[in-house]
Amino acid sequence: MRSSFRALGTEIDIQIAVETKNRKAADKAIRETKKLFEAKQKIFDRFDPESEISRLNRRVGKFQPASPDFLYLAQRALRYNEISDGLYDPRIIEVLEKIGYNSDFRKKDFSNVELPPQFDIFTSPLKKELLIESGKLLFKKRMDFSGIAKGYITDQAAAFL
Repeated sequence: MRSSFRALGTEIDIQIAVETKNRKAADKAIRETKKLFEAKQKIFDRFDPESEISRLNRRVGKFQPASPDFLYLAQRALRYNEISDGLYDPRIIEVLEKIGYNSDFRKKDFSNVELPPQFDIFTSPLKKELLIESGKLLFKKRMDFSGIAKGYITDQAAAFL
């Protein structure tokens, strides 16, 4: 059995090898997995003005309640930033928008995009601009977690399946 759909700008393809007698259960598992992606997309989709990431990005500089999913991913973002010596950084959103990635990239022509000469544009460590405290988050700059959110959601889908 197979299902394909888009989530967070990525093609998702689920395939389950199943005996005929188990097709109904496999079909249900695929539907539930798709619902998982849809629910998590409502948290992490920066193009959806109603998503949690959009809400957090609109209130930069203020501690805000955050979902367990977002708190977990914010902790992972801090860790990935640390172990990559800053190569991973969710503050990249401003660079993405400057090169035109402010809507679905399938509708854009990036062939003539001029990339900034350097990407070490962050003058402050991430741990000073992404704060986690008592179930709340504070962004001192807007953030984009979609890159690691895709892996996080896929890990959850795989564990469910």
